[in-house]
Amino acid sequence: MSQHSYNIIVKGNIKVKDGYHYAQGWAACGIASLATNDDPCYEQIESKPFSYNDISHCIEGDLILDRNSRLTPYASYCAEGGVAVYSRRLGLLGGVSACSGYYPAVYYYNVNMGDIKKLLEVQIDANFEDVLYRGMYIQAFSVLELFLCDYLLCGIFNIDGCYEKAIEKLHLGRMSNQERIQTSIIERLNEQVYHRFNYVKELYESILDKELPDTGQLSKMCKLRHDLVHRYVFTRKNHMNIISVTKRDICKLITECDKLVARLGF
Repeated sequence: MSQHSYNIIVKGNIKVKDGYHYAQGWAACGIASLATNDDPCYEQIESKPFSYNDISHCIEGDLILDRNSRLTPYASYCAEGGVAVYSRRLGLLGGVSACSGYYPAVYYYNVNMGDIKKLLEVQIDANFEDVLYRGMYIQAFSVLELFLCDYLLCGIFNIDGCYEKAIEKLHLGRMSNQERIQTSIIERLNEQVYHRFNYVKELYESILDKELPDTGQLSKMCKLRHDLVHRYVFTRKNHMNIISVTKRDICKLITECDKLVARLGF
């Protein structure tokens, strides 16, 4: 583990209702009870937003995880209570995994892009194809952008030397408070636009010492994404021609995204 690792303290228990969740590491004082007077059945546990203090890096109370939430892939977690997995089909502790370095970012990418791939297998009424396929095309790009950000942060907080390079690249050298530096790094990098591949390439080379794989095809495909996001369904040129997105377009985009992720590796 890097000396600059990003650690999150959970004041209560970590409870997994559904899904697989990845982080750099986790620790707990024990195993949370699967059935108590206050907590009789996992189906009854209410999923709700948790209170996270990004200065002290603490979560007050329990951290409830399901398909609408996740562990932060570049962080390590420590629960002052216990850990419990409530999905019977996953088995005890089967829903949380500790994996170091870039692994959590890649695993989350596979989960997120996998959801889109599953949707492509569903038979869709022809009347709704255009609307759904446009949304899925945008979503696929969003999955890639989240991955590029996650991957960068996984490297900064967990690969030796990357933290210092990030401080230099982001001009944070004047800060002395370690926790404030970590928060500033996250804030700065979350503000970036990760489909601006030239700048992402610069970040990867200067901070991770990694070369971003060729993004030529993705850059071309991004033009369609811009039309869909910024101009509803019309082309930039004349705002008259409606854009049609096919299943084949989405598959080609996912293939290019998968190639980039595979070439970056773990």
